[in-house]
Amino acid sequence: MTQPGANPGPGFVVRNIGHGPALFVEFRPCLIRTQANGVQRVHLSRLGLVEPGKAEQPVATFDPMGNAPIGYSIFIDSLWPQEPRATADQDIAITSRMCSSARS
Repeated sequence: MTQPGANPGPGFVVRNIGHGPALFVEFRPCLIRTQANGVQRVHLSRLGLVEPGKAEQPVATFDPMGNAPIGYSIFIDSLWPQEPRATADQDIAITSRMCSSARS
């Protein structure tokens, strides 16, 4: 969960552990439960391509759903399994389209 690039530190990244490219990686909006700010809906931007063995970082936006809004660092803290950060399991659904080359 570290940011790729020049700004090391905690971050949400998607790493392609496969042998081919991951195309059109999408995330369903998910609900994150935080200790201080209650439940928040998180939207993660679509990634057009994640190269094999590489990591990309989607942009996160938050819908506070009537609670106090959170920032990126609180979102990241809610994903850490160590106490006292995460208060519950967080489900994040990830989908990708596979492409195959057809030979004639």
